[in-house]
Amino acid sequence: MVRRPGPVPSMLALYHIPAQAHPDAIPLQVAASILGSGRSSRLYKALVHRGLATHANANADARKDPGLFSLSATLRRGVETAEVEEIALREAESLGEGEISDAELAKVRRQVRSWFLMNAEGASRQARLLGQFEVEHTWRAYFTYLDDLAAVTPTEVARVARTYLHPNNRTVGWFLPTQQRGRPTRRRRRS
Repeated sequence: MVRRPGPVPSMLALYHIPAQAHPDAIPLQVAASILGSGRSSRLYKALVHRGLATHANANADARKDPGLFSLSATLRRGVETAEVEEIALREAESLGEGEISDAELAKVRRQVRSWFLMNAEGASRQARLLGQFEVEHTWRAYFTYLDDLAAVTPTEVARVARTYLHPNNRTVGWFLPTQQRGRPTRRRRRS
């Protein structure tokens, strides 16, 4: 828990995950997209749509070395931190129970495929993406990525969620704002 001057509370939950070369890496990326990619994601619906948070996200960040799966949320003023933490962690753990619809998986595949194709448009973008694949694992994965993504099943997503998104593999941190020099914290205006 970090207490410093700032506008609103924020939560970050981290789980250890394997390196990008591991067979679980792409199913973990799919799990992160189901949880936190866009306004139709589970965290967005559970936290932002319900007025508990202004932002909610999930990310699977694996490279050549083992990485971290993250859940994050920025709370609305006056919302209880325990409630947001409980909801976010429950959403992550529910993936392990196999509650993944074919429609959810199809949406994620479309989103990731669109991202990939957009980032592979043109020679310089292709070079950048190839370089990213090399840094994270191997440049050869660039050529199999979409097929690997299409092969991910709801059963695999549930399995990786059970394997990695559990309490014994998790660290939760909070940023809790304090008052500045005896005054309540205020939001800064953007110029």
